[in-house]
Amino acid sequence: MRASRLTLLLTLGLSIAAARTAHAQFGVGGKPGAKSMVVMMPDVQKELKLSGDQKKQIMIAQRDLMNGGGMSMNMSTMNEEMDAKVLVGLNADQLSRLTELWIQYEGPLVLQDKVVAESVKLTDDQKTQIKAIWDKYQDTVLESMRNMRSNSAMNALKKTKKEADAATLALLTPDQIKAFTDMQGKAFKFQMKKEI
Repeated sequence: MRASRLTLLLTLGLSIAAARTAHAQFGVGGKPGAKSMVVMMPDVQKELKLSGDQKKQIMIAQRDLMNGGGMSMNMSTMNEEMDAKVLVGLNADQLSRLTELWIQYEGPLVLQDKVVAESVKLTDDQKTQIKAIWDKYQDTVLESMRNMRSNSAMNALKKTKKEADAATLALLTPDQIKAFTDMQGKAFKFQMKKEI
């Protein structure tokens, strides 16, 4: 009986750790997702004018990564490694536009990305406050997923995401808001919106 309980606790702990890793990789919760996940969307591929060969190369790289293609389990480098392997065949214009689309798709959450934060010239205090907002949001997401039983729980989570977006943007100066807006490029209407 004691061994069963220990096995159950270990399994639960590993499941939570895996969920946190997946949340970081795919951008669910308090960390932005990888650009390589955004490039998988058919409407984004069309916007980028990807060739058939490029689409095939992306699909193969994604498949290899999903099958244990040597990605780090360090969440701070996971997205960079994934992007480096998947986006290698894109030209400079495609990468530039993909970055704009990624920023649009992720919204204020993307301000945690080092390059974006530097481009917007966030202060250390702003970075700390933004991290706290999204850490709290990630905890809410994880707790909600454990207890997800109804549409009302999902609606509450969407509301919490909107509040985190607003709280993040409220920390920015007018110049930072302009820089962040400029980084998004031409507005794009995604077929699939990121709601949580």
